[in-house]
Amino acid sequence: MGSTADRLPRPSASGVERILAALLVGLLGLYAVGTIVSDVAPVVDTAGVVAVHLALIVSCVFPVTVLGHGMYSRLRPDATGPRILEVGTATVALASFCAALWLALDPTATLDTPLFAAAAGALFILVGLVARRP
Repeated sequence: MGSTADRLPRPSASGVERILAALLVGLLGLYAVGTIVSDVAPVVDTAGVVAVHLALIVSCVFPVTVLGHGMYSRLRPDATGPRILEVGTATVALASFCAALWLALDPTATLDTPLFAAAAGALFILVGLVARRP
């Protein structure tokens, strides 16, 4: 008799990246819905606030996962990894997001908003690239 670990399916790296991409889009969608209906349903607004904080965590983990998958595929010659465009987009997203978080600590900094916008744009491009991956 095999162990439970032998019977459970093993998620692939691409599957994990797709799950994180869908989770990020879903959390940001819940935030948008909560913002729209905040006067009608305050509970949805509260759920949206929680969702945007979880989306911040996912937006950090998602590019790190793509970069880790890319590094692993470069070390293993038989492994298939993300395209160079996905690795570059993940690098831009993570660097912009980290720089924006660093600058957000300074109350006089004005560059954090454009960096957050660049990180969000790169994340949405990365979501599209990961979703369209064969």
